Amino acid sequence: MKKSKNGIESIKLEKNSSSPIKNWILESARICYDTLGFDKTTTNKIAIKAGVSIGSLYQYFPNKEAIFY
Repeated sequence: MKKSKNGIESIKLEKNSSSPIKNWILESARICYDTLGFDKTTTNKIAIKAGVSIGSLYQYFPNKEAIFY
C-alpha cells in the first residue's frame, strides 16, 4: 500500500500483475466471445460481465483483441 499526502492508504493496481480483476476480465471475455462471438463482443460488454468499470478494463488491456490473445 502507498500513503498519499493526505495520509490515506491506497492500493495501486499493477498492469501486468496476476490480479483477481484481470482474471475476472479474462473469464468474462471468454464467456462473451463464446456466447456472442468475437465481432459482437465489445469492451463495454466484457466490463459489464466482469463487474468492473471500463476504465479498470483499460488499465489491463488496450482493446478486445489484446484480451483475446
